[in-house]
Amino acid sequence: AAGPNRNRFLAGSGLLLIGMVIPVVPAIAVYGYLLRVMRGSMRGDLRELPAWDTWGELFIEGLKAFAVAIVYLLPGLLAMFAGFMAYIVAGPVSMTLLQAQRRPDPESLGGFMLVLFGGMALMFIGLSVGFFLSLLGTIPLPVALARLADSGNLGDAFHLRAIWRLIRQRGWAYIAAWVVVMGLFGFAYLGYTLIYFTWILCAVAMFFIAPATFYVLTIGAVTFGRFYAQRNAAPSVVGAPEPSGDPAI
Repeated sequence: AAGPNRNRFLAGSGLLLIGMVIPVVPAIAVYGYLLRVMRGSMRGDLRELPAWDTWGELFIEGLKAFAVAIVYLLPGLLAMFAGFMAYIVAGPVSMTLLQAQRRPDPESLGGFMLVLFGGMALMFIGLSVGFFLSLLGTIPLPVALARLADSGNLGDAFHLRAIWRLIRQRGWAYIAAWVVVMGLFGFAYLGYTLIYFTWILCAVAMFFIAPATFYVLTIGAVTFGRFYAQRNAAPSVVGAPEPSGDPAI
């Protein structure tokens, strides 16, 4: 199985690499594939990476996964976008205020500095708030995607009460899995940054980040698929309530 696994891994890495040039479309196929990996993991029949076939179904599932990810990450993305827009607008406005005065006086210079640095401050606030909101969005996102992979129903990914009930049921196990996967993403990005800023190897940095990202995404799909498969197991936290057996979970 080493040959098929290697080829399928290279196919996913190649799609992510193409996605750096042609955005969205290759990533949608990868999202659909990761749902397939997650489904195989939660059903216990993932002996090797699944084949890249039935592309129509792959794209449909990928679109669903993409929509779920966008919804959960949208507040953070909007905050970052607002911060960037504040900075972009502040530059021309500050220059307009300065050029409006033929002989700049302290008052006009003060307005120029206020608008310029105010825009920079708003950008910093927007990026900080956006990063925090995006991080919060990634906490329920794996369970939301697991529910989507299990049922195929887009609405199941947004049943927040069921999602949080499942996370609380096995809280420490979920936190551990989330930290490990996010840590792997951090190491992959650190490796990319180190390669990129060597200047000599910057041209090949993308050839590192694409397979590294696909590897971490696959590990995450397998990890959270297994976590979801154990949703009816006994709680790992002492004193936690027994699962209700609610089919919504």
